[in-house]
Amino acid sequence: MIAALDAGADDHIVKPFDFEMLDARLRRVHARAERVNLLSRQYAELDARIARRAMELGETRETLRQLELDRARLMASVDHLQAEVARLSAR
Repeated sequence: MIAALDAGADDHIVKPFDFEMLDARLRRVHARAERVNLLSRQYAELDARIARRAMELGETRETLRQLELDRARLMASVDHLQAEVARLSAR
């Protein structure tokens, strides 16, 4: 019995067994299997959500990088225009 449980058995029943006890144990094993299946589906859904969020984060980071580059170009353009205005005003 110990070797069977160590090897992964969920339970052990000795003969002669009571059918009501067997039924109760089978219902318990079935309920546990259903919970494990539900958890597996939930984990898969979470993994999919995490993957989608990671992609969204990557896209957002790229958008932010592009906006930062655009801002730097605009600031350089503003600086250039201010310098040009100052040069023309000095004449």
